[in-house]
Amino acid sequence: MRNKKILKHRDNTIRSYIINRNWDKNPEFLIVKEVINHLAEKMPQFREYKYAYDYEWEVVQGRTDKGKGDLVFTDGLGKFLIVECKKKDPTELRKQVIDYMKAFKKINSDIKSITGLAVNSESWDYTTDEMSFWKFEIEDDEMKYYKFFTDISDPNEIDIRDNFQVRYKDIGKG
Repeated sequence: MRNKKILKHRDNTIRSYIINRNWDKNPEFLIVKEVINHLAEKMPQFREYKYAYDYEWEVVQGRTDKGKGDLVFTDGLGKFLIVECKKKDPTELRKQVIDYMKAFKKINSDIKSITGLAVNSESWDYTTDEMSFWKFEIEDDEMKYYKFFTDISDPNEIDIRDNFQVRYKDIGKG
């Protein structure tokens, strides 16, 4: 993990850039600015993530066409918070956060834990990399019928289940 002096400098640079970028009125950028300015007060459970670690990071290094994540925060001790800000449906946004969390883990070897936050203009939704896509589309009273799926621990089985859910989520609609 980077030393505190480097982390503080990096945090200051990222925050200064975002806060002082007052010409940008893009709705998604305004959400990013809101997160930079109010993360700890809106989500007190994330106070420990006091360093802005990255902004507009490449999800696949060298391939901006594969996506750019919005914000990464760290506690400086190996815990990371991936934040994605969009003006899209909360369910789709949470799915994107999970994908970005998995991608961030692949490109960073010094991670002890990783958490996600999906932020749109209406909500700030906490997520973990252990949450699966299908959980976002099932009502609480239906969850008991799907309980046996939560026992899957093999990452490959989880990916297969999640990919199946994405492909077949529209079956039966219409």
